[in-house]
Amino acid sequence: MKRVPSSMGRYKPRSRMSDAKPVVGVVVVGTGRMAPGIAAAAAGTGARVRVVGRNTERAKQAAARARNTCVCAAALTAAAFKGADLVIETVIEDRRIKSALLSSIEAWIAAETIVVSNTSSLSIEDLARSLTHPK
Repeated sequence: MKRVPSSMGRYKPRSRMSDAKPVVGVVVVGTGRMAPGIAAAAAGTGARVRVVGRNTERAKQAAARARNTCVCAAALTAAAFKGADLVIETVIEDRRIKSALLSSIEAWIAAETIVVSNTSSLSIEDLARSLTHPK
């Protein structure tokens, strides 16, 4: 954020993101404890949110725990990522699993789609090494 003078002589913040594309489609990958809360928070912004899991039943259960009718569920397939502007990975803290998943996701999304990880103990740089577009 940059501070710019206002007409009243005070400073007001101006976002550097004014030209950023709005996030409309969000995919939350994972069905564990964190996924429903993240999905609910994303849905609260007005985004279309899809919880994706290894199977549809687990994804439906996680989406239901989000307690938001704007959250839907899907199995982990390329079709689940159609229209995604933001992908949030929330699977188990295992480097091999996360790296393999992120590589698959990368093949299924548009180049401009933002991919983030909810990892708490793994290095983002290590996870990104297996990707074609790590940034």
